[in-house]
Amino acid sequence: MSQYRLEAGIPPVSLADIEAGVNDATAEHTLGDTIQFDLGKMFVYVQVKDAPTTLGSGTGASNGAVMQNKSASNPFIVTCDRSAGLAAGGVTQKAMGVAQGDVTTDYYTWIQVRGFCDYVRTDGTCTAGAAMAIHSVDEEASLRATLEDNFGTSLVDDGSNASTAAFLYCW
Repeated sequence: MSQYRLEAGIPPVSLADIEAGVNDATAEHTLGDTIQFDLGKMFVYVQVKDAPTTLGSGTGASNGAVMQNKSASNPFIVTCDRSAGLAAGGVTQKAMGVAQGDVTTDYYTWIQVRGFCDYVRTDGTCTAGAAMAIHSVDEEASLRATLEDNFGTSLVDDGSNASTAAFLYCW
């Protein structure tokens, strides 16, 4: 696992590229590589598995999807499909980050894990200042149930928009 910092030189990708959503058919970086920008935003390179059909097209993760661990042996293989995650196998699921664009199943991308994130899919119950957790519906966040599953703080009421801006602290 490599870590890139903006201060250390030119990173392998720009913040604008990451936030536009990377969708690589083959791995361009090592799974688990991280990049942190001066603004406190941190991203990790992952592979997306499974294809929920709840919100997206059924071909992968959609923009703003809450990603969770898929593999017990590699935390950088992630999914937003609640029925295919580790909970199905009796292992606790953890929020690993938020998708920055639409990602095809089995493709590679950067997900945001820390800092201000302007778009997180929600279930319509998050209020400004509320702690967020993985919801039982694919791709969504909801109000947190326990301290252990808290991964971010909603910065605005999501209301009927089913999305919020948030400050993330996934891991």
